[in-house]
Amino acid sequence: MRLTDDGFTMRPDYMDIHMSHAMRIAIGQIRVSSHRLRIETGRAERIDREARICTLCSLEVETEEHYICRCPVYDEIRGRFHDLFVDGPGLFSKIMDFPR
Repeated sequence: MRLTDDGFTMRPDYMDIHMSHAMRIAIGQIRVSSHRLRIETGRAERIDREARICTLCSLEVETEEHYICRCPVYDEIRGRFHDLFVDGPGLFSKIMDFPR
């Protein structure tokens, strides 16, 4: 969490980006781990982290980053939203990497 010099919490930059209500909900769910990715469902099932493999590609642990940035099953969808990943992660980094 970022604080001002006088101790107040700073508003995250991504909150000033215009996006639909549905997009805000989806981002919020990813940010607070309120989703059905194996990284979370496996935790509830007491499965070792390394065994929480993506059920779609079977390549690596299904984390939020894998799901959004690397899973080959979603390559075509990511291609349609390339502006989110311009200059590295682009807008995506503003949304997901707010300093804690």
